[in-house]
Amino acid sequence: GGTAEELKKLARETPPLTAPPEGPGETEKPGSPDDEGKATKQSASAASMLVALVDERAVVLYRNAEGTPFADVTTNGVRRTLHLRSRAFRSWLRGEYFVETGRAVNAQAIEDALGVLEARTIVGSDIHEVHVRVAMLDGQLYLDLANERWRAVEIDATGWRIVESPPVRFRRPAGMLPLPEPVRGRGLDDLRPLINVRDDEAWRLLVAWLTFTLHPAGPFPILSFIGEQGTGKTAAARILRRLIDPNKAELCRPPREEQDMAVGAANRWFVAYDNLSSLKADLSDALCVLSTGGGLTTRKLYTDDEENIFDHKRPVILTGITEVATRPDLLDRALLVTLEPIPKDRRIPESELLARSEALRPRALGALLDAVSGALRELPGVPARGLPRMADFARWGIALEKALGWPEGAFLGAYDANRAEAHSSAIEASPVGPAVLGFAEERGEWSGTAGDLLDDINRRRGNEKPPEGWPKTARGLGGAMRMISPALRAHGLEVTFDRGKDTPEGPGDPPSH
Repeated sequence: GGTAEELKKLARETPPLTAPPEGPGETEKPGSPDDEGKATKQSASAASMLVALVDERAVVLYRNAEGTPFADVTTNGVRRTLHLRSRAFRSWLRGEYFVETGRAVNAQAIEDALGVLEARTIVGSDIHEVHVRVAMLDGQLYLDLANERWRAVEIDATGWRIVESPPVRFRRPAGMLPLPEPVRGRGLDDLRPLINVRDDEAWRLLVAWLTFTLHPAGPFPILSFIGEQGTGKTAAARILRRLIDPNKAELCRPPREEQDMAVGAANRWFVAYDNLSSLKADLSDALCVLSTGGGLTTRKLYTDDEENIFDHKRPVILTGITEVATRPDLLDRALLVTLEPIPKDRRIPESELLARSEALRPRALGALLDAVSGALRELPGVPARGLPRMADFARWGIALEKALGWPEGAFLGAYDANRAEAHSSAIEASPVGPAVLGFAEERGEWSGTAGDLLDDINRRRGNEKPPEGWPKTARGLGGAMRMISPALRAHGLEVTFDRGKDTPEGPGDPPSH
């Protein structure tokens, strides 16, 4: 208890714990109860002073919707948002204590003070959302420049501007790097020669995807670069990431578990996995959740029943020699961009390529922000009906087309063609897709149970060795058909599933048509 001045006075008057004096007379041995009592008293006094310093420095304590405690620390007019138990906030406490007393504070005092401060965030404090790199408030978008001044860019339909103290809060996870301050006056096409895209359609899809990553509502298509060695997949991923969310760990290997993916997504805006050869089914499903939004849960500890809940939407980049997005639900959310081999006379070292992109970054970022503002201006006039899958991205692409003066229908033409390619990939990657499509082309309209269909296709295949993953039961075929039915539908093959009381196969084996 007591006022801030009283608590600070108490801390100053409490001497630091020292070794016992030498000389005649009875002294306490190190480690005696008296020593422990002095240490406890010193820690308690220092903790009280730390709490008092937090009050005196007008630090704002609050929590986010998940209950995580934060502190807003303002120094020289710059507001910083720090996780209450982060290394940065602990360093701030140590520094303020040293300035006030000329002494170092011990770790126990910091822990005790943090316990008090965290309790304050639980009882009676405000709740504020805390963002990573990108935020939206009242229709305006914000991009954290992550520099020492904690400046951000504010974007709306009228343009963009750099703001000293944005009305939203950003945190700075480990590894986040600053963006350059954007420069006006140039177009995004300056960047195109550095990315090995083959045609205007692919370039427009990339520009639409990149600008849409600044709209945190999402959902975000997954950008998948495909191409043989030496086609510039990794360089393209680095260049795009550096424009929006530079990080010390630019491109990563795929995580082993969903939990690792969730933690990574919580601490960066872009999720980028490089040089993939395949994706396990559970990670493919987790990427779908990350793309369109949803909860990934893990236990906090293996010994308790509490859960960590990660609920994020993030832009995702994948690179691979072959199509690593093979499951239909992931392909349905993907933009597939194939990069062609680079002729010898056009090949330059990656270091030179990245140096050129680095020199372009301020102007490219300014052009990107201009495009985002233009899309925001045109977006209200784009109908929300009759759109393809990933409708929010499709609306954005149409708005961007108007803002950048692309030919009418250019974006949807490119997007429809890309989706047709994804549907073909989904059918080819499915063990049953080609067989079902061939059977339908031969037979035309067909109706029956999943078991009948499996028997008919097996007879048609004869003695041909079944592909890996070929279903052995009617239930297995029904599940595989459900997964690829959107892709089959895109190829003109309508698949319907009925479930009736008279279904002889019972639950899980519905008739197919």
